[in-house]
Amino acid sequence: MANTVDKPEVAAHLDSGLLEQLGKPETIEALKLVLSKIDVLAFAVQAADEFFRRGDVITDNIGETLGELRKVSASVDFEKVRTVAAQLPALLDEGDAMIKFGTPAKLKKIADAGAIVVDSGMLKSATVALLAQAGRIVASSFIETQAAPRKDMKGVFDLLAVMKDPRIQHAMGFFVEFMKRYSEKLR
Repeated sequence: MANTVDKPEVAAHLDSGLLEQLGKPETIEALKLVLSKIDVLAFAVQAADEFFRRGDVITDNIGETLGELRKVSASVDFEKVRTVAAQLPALLDEGDAMIKFGTPAKLKKIADAGAIVVDSGMLKSATVALLAQAGRIVASSFIETQAAPRKDMKGVFDLLAVMKDPRIQHAMGFFVEFMKRYSEKLR
């Protein structure tokens, strides 16, 4: 030990005041804290080392991102952006008014109703074509009835006479079949 103390580098440490500093209770407590967290410190040093090793890759990625931003910014009309930005407070006020009015809830109801229509099959091409045909027939029948002289049905016998027409019988067959199927859904 005497040989070690006589070495110049040890003497330099003794003269530096390092031993007095290490002997202080607050330094000892700080060293205990550092030693208790040594695994966290090792992880942080390892992560920093990985980060610096990948510096070239990170720099390349940042360069590519900046290049893409330059391309995008070349196609942006900044005057339009300024115009929209100037209108933003008014748009936000309108948005608040819509929320107070209950628009989001109403839009949800509309969306739910739309989902029901889509799921129901009402938008299938055959169904839409049938409804379009029925709509055209209703409209043309209405127009023709309005333009023609009025034909009143005076009773059951007039109705029974009309029922002899094969076209009316065919249409009535359709309605009877429809009513049967629909009534099964009502049960």
